[in-house]
Amino acid sequence: MQEGLESHLLAPRAPGLVQAPLQGKVAMVTGASSGIGEATAEALAAAGAAVAVGARRTDRLDDLVQRLTDRGSEGIAMDLDVRDADACAAAVQRTVDELGALDILVNNAGGDAAGADRDRGHQRMGPDDQH
Repeated sequence: MQEGLESHLLAPRAPGLVQAPLQGKVAMVTGASSGIGEATAEALAAAGAAVAVGARRTDRLDDLVQRLTDRGSEGIAMDLDVRDADACAAAVQRTVDELGALDILVNNAGGDAAGADRDRGHQRMGPDDQH
């Protein structure tokens, strides 16, 4: 996460202001193994949320969750392919079971849509393929 954002979220506040605006909330971030998803998970944790992170590259998720817990946040890592509806339902259920709720969903996962279509036996059609 960008140092400026993290230091802003963790900076001391004036008396009476909430320091952790997401304290008590639970977030789930898909596509959290790198880039925007990873930074989002870190920002949510810095703001006080417990964070469930999901992606296909679980080795990177374990490192992320370790960083989050080292900073005092609660987190879980989940092997998750968002193209699989059953896996998505299981991820939501695991988040609720282990972290107590699901208040925030950041669906950041990306993928090769064309590859997903090939896996299902579909072909993309171009403008000249219309019937």
